[in-house]
Amino acid sequence: HRLGLHKICRAISGRHPFTYDLNDILSRLIYTRILYPSSKRSSFEESKRFLEQPSFELHDVYRALSVIAAESDYIQSRLFRNSAAIRERNTRVIYYDCTNFYFEVDGASDDKQFGKSKEGRSLPVVGMGLFMDEDGIPISFCIYPGNRNEQTTMIPLEKKMLSQFDMSKFIVCTDAG
Repeated sequence: HRLGLHKICRAISGRHPFTYDLNDILSRLIYTRILYPSSKRSSFEESKRFLEQPSFELHDVYRALSVIAAESDYIQSRLFRNSAAIRERNTRVIYYDCTNFYFEVDGASDDKQFGKSKEGRSLPVVGMGLFMDEDGIPISFCIYPGNRNEQTTMIPLEKKMLSQFDMSKFIVCTDAG
């Protein structure tokens, strides 16, 4: 609550024509991922074990995912600002690393593309680049097609950090990748 997720969701709700409670959906997705890591369907079912019952249906969860994806940059920048109001963020040096996630599907589509998997699997993958502060707390991330070279992903994310996170001076540390 102190991170202001309810306020972020309220602002997003004002920009989109949906009727479900985005804060309820996003909060429960977060809680269940921490308590019972699993699929979205399973997360919905597990959230019924909470004291308060969900105010939404499973189809609302799936519909909310496209809104959450479209508003990802806004959510990240607001969470960063709100977390900095709670605890000083140590951003003099920030760390950047990439990883990828494979999908057990037959063909490539959207960002799921055949690329070099960290596990060496020949399945479609998506990549994720992540900036963290000196304390290891995430700042921002990006998702990119699995066939894209990870070395090209940092520059757009740096630009986002400069424009949306009000950071003007920082040192970036990366690995050999």
